[in-house]
Amino acid sequence: MQIEPPSWGLERISQRELPLGLTYVYPAVSGHGVNIYIVDTGVDISHPDLKGRAEHGITTTTGDKSSKDRNGHGTMAAGIAAGTRHGVAKEARIIAVKVIIHDGEGYVSDILRGLAYISDRMKSEKPRIPTVINLSFATGQVEALNRVVDSLAGLGALTTSAAGNGDYEESDDACEYSPASSRTTITVGATDARDILASFSNTGNCTDIFAPGVDVSTILPRNKTVVTSGTSFSAPHVAGAAALLFSQADEEGLSVEPREVKEQLLSIATEGVLRGVPSQNNRLLYIDVVMPPGFTSAATRVVPSLLFPTLLIIIINALWQT
Repeated sequence: MQIEPPSWGLERISQRELPLGLTYVYPAVSGHGVNIYIVDTGVDISHPDLKGRAEHGITTTTGDKSSKDRNGHGTMAAGIAAGTRHGVAKEARIIAVKVIIHDGEGYVSDILRGLAYISDRMKSEKPRIPTVINLSFATGQVEALNRVVDSLAGLGALTTSAAGNGDYEESDDACEYSPASSRTTITVGATDARDILASFSNTGNCTDIFAPGVDVSTILPRNKTVVTSGTSFSAPHVAGAAALLFSQADEEGLSVEPREVKEQLLSIATEGVLRGVPSQNNRLLYIDVVMPPGFTSAATRVVPSLLFPTLLIIIINALWQT
């Protein structure tokens, strides 16, 4: 149990109802043995909140070969997913895959090279390491990108994707974006501390679940912290929650597939408490300290091949304030 966590988001995902308490209650096995890949602008792996549990994986950005996070976006996502103070899965390992440059722009081809690195690394693991991949970005729907995300599920990786940010007048349909429209990913929208849909959050049938994403606290490079908003920061809450389930299953000697973890997260979510969210996907992320019943061994996996399309521009869809 964490008393007075720095972010209200941690409090909210560990309780069923408002008002907010002052604690974050999480399982004893808090992501131990799980890799969380942050596919983003890089991660400040030296930040104290990541406590030696972070490493640089690869940098694929065109025109910028530095592994440093000069934007802060990736570090913020990593802090929410697995920070010691700010994070959901406090024992998970963070692996930075830098695919987006300091101004928040990048190429889909760079992202695909980053995902190919994860694929190759997972194929070389013996035994397989439970894996979560956080994708806090959005571009127009690119079927090839969706297929690559789905292929990673075949390898045993669960992906979490930001639903994307519309504008402050009208949100968009997440099904119009990638990787949010991927068949296997968990697509995450944003809510505030009053359980109201964030004005900027995309919704629609592809949005599987919602998580805190308005004025949540996390980390920044150079030992800083920040209060930030965006579906980019809702998604890593779910990435951390997935890591908790993977580590709980591993502790029990169970091998579970991404599909099973996704189904469990959706089935144990708090339903019907959100305002402004359609009834068919009115689910708020919930962390259970006890492993949900019904978690069973995984079926045989099928691994599709990775495909690489032509260059396309992708832009981070994030709102944040220092």
